[in-house]
Amino acid sequence: RTSSIMSNNDDGDRVQGDYNRPRRPNSDTLSYLRSLPLDIKASNEEVSQFLTSSTEEFPQSLSAALSAIEEIRNEVASLAGDEFGSQCIEILAHTAAPYSEVAARTLLNGMAGYHLHLASHRYGSHVVQTVLQLSATSKTKEDLALHEEGPQFNEEEELPSLADLIIAMVDELAPHAAQLAVHVCGSHVLRTLLCVLGGVELIQAPGKGNVENRIMESGAIRRGKAKNKKKKKKPDPTKGVDVPHAGTMHMVFRDNSRLTTADNLFAEAL
Repeated sequence: RTSSIMSNNDDGDRVQGDYNRPRRPNSDTLSYLRSLPLDIKASNEEVSQFLTSSTEEFPQSLSAALSAIEEIRNEVASLAGDEFGSQCIEILAHTAAPYSEVAARTLLNGMAGYHLHLASHRYGSHVVQTVLQLSATSKTKEDLALHEEGPQFNEEEELPSLADLIIAMVDELAPHAAQLAVHVCGSHVLRTLLCVLGGVELIQAPGKGNVENRIMESGAIRRGKAKNKKKKKKPDPTKGVDVPHAGTMHMVFRDNSRLTTADNLFAEAL
């Protein structure tokens, strides 16, 4: 049976068609993820203390996240299509990817070949967006997945380079760019990919919230969930026209990028 980019078919088996479709997630793996103490804020605080030498103990939250990523490395695509599994992968990515390129590459490699399906999937698109966004920037010079006190992680030589993984994603999505550009989920993934290739990120116009909450290409904001209905307010004609529009975004260059955007392959991809 042929699968279309717009298909919402929920068959568990992998289907060869316009895109590859992963199997349903393993119930034991979902149970394992439910048992993890996942807390992004607490983990960041632990890592910060570790990096500033205020503690010699390797961050337990990061250790748990790295171990989990190693455990699910062959099930990432399946979990990304599950509502609970996708949220867990995003939390694992937020916890580990900024401090480990190997962890980011492991997650990206786990979705290789399934990017088109996930990009057009309600939950999978968030995972692709988040992992891609977080893989591009590093918060530490050392890869903490390879730290001598960290959990055992498979040798990084087994993984393609970060640049190769992103170019492979481009090769998979580029033939379908026209459909993705007008797809409710795919358009966000396509925008994130373009931003990563260009070494930039999109930030909302000045307003409430900190910068991390205003990064537009992050998959943290759940699309498709029910929203509380709010009564629309009539525009106030007395307000100045310089007030930023809700859709206004600023483009800023990415700091501490793991990628060389001057790479010829990236230029060709753009």
